[in-house]
Amino acid sequence: MAATFLRLTYRLPIALEEEWIAALWSAGTLGLSYLSASEEGEVRLEAWFDLPGPDLDEAGWSDRGLNREAREEIEARDWLANWRRLSRPRPAGQRFLLDPREPEEVSGEDPALGEASRILLRLPARNAFGAGSHETTRLAVELLENRASKGPVGATVLDVGTGTGVLAFAALALGARLAIGFDIDPVSPFQARTNSRLNATVVGDGKFVCFAGDAQALRAGQNYDLIVINVLPDRILPTLPNLVGRLVQGGELIFSGMVEEQVGEVVDHCARLGLMMIESRQEGEWVALTLVRSGLFEDGLFEGGLFETDSETETA
Repeated sequence: MAATFLRLTYRLPIALEEEWIAALWSAGTLGLSYLSASEEGEVRLEAWFDLPGPDLDEAGWSDRGLNREAREEIEARDWLANWRRLSRPRPAGQRFLLDPREPEEVSGEDPALGEASRILLRLPARNAFGAGSHETTRLAVELLENRASKGPVGATVLDVGTGTGVLAFAALALGARLAIGFDIDPVSPFQARTNSRLNATVVGDGKFVCFAGDAQALRAGQNYDLIVINVLPDRILPTLPNLVGRLVQGGELIFSGMVEEQVGEVVDHCARLGLMMIESRQEGEWVALTLVRSGLFEDGLFEGGLFETDSETETA
């Protein structure tokens, strides 16, 4: 029997757009798409969910102008096929292009593929996951690039909530020697592994390993130079102490997936775990942070080398 998904269609004022989209992502939407607006000054969008659907207090939003136009159960199909056909690679950071098309949908005459200054990552948009085009992914890529500019290459990376594997592939393309990704969605490893084959020439000699599960399944005694998290804070903060325990002293944690009003809570939570924020990036309401595991402070300044580690790691 084919899987069935829930499609919700909304109309709302432009001023409410970013807040409502953040609420939909927090509620676990599988994806969003924009529709033509019926009036100036408003937006219309579709949000997809697994059945039985999200726990959203729409009544509280309706007072601010939100209107739900439709609620439909849709049988699974490749509903992204037409979107992929019309799409083109999108830049992420200063060094990457993210291509959401299947390889057979790519024309060799596509001028975007001729940008020799950028690294092309192939991430076909499929039902389960997006193609890395969300603001949180782009922000994480920017912070990865900045981290890579300081070196050294050869880092071991843990990609939490790996999804399509995009951030793991970006880390490997920037010089990491090992990237281990995991996701609680059992579909993720299958898609990420398929994508790893599509990007084999990009990641070079770097090794990618992925599995379905949570942080408890990580091999005991293995630590990481860099941890990348692109997950909503309420889903990952309870697990954060375990993850921080896997980070070497002086190692960094890139945390994306939060909206602006959540930054204070996240920074305070991280500070209690010995993480100090050293950089932040913002796009719209979305924010990403780079934090360092220090433990050594003098007058509020970190005194240890940011990347000077002698940890030994092994593959998962």
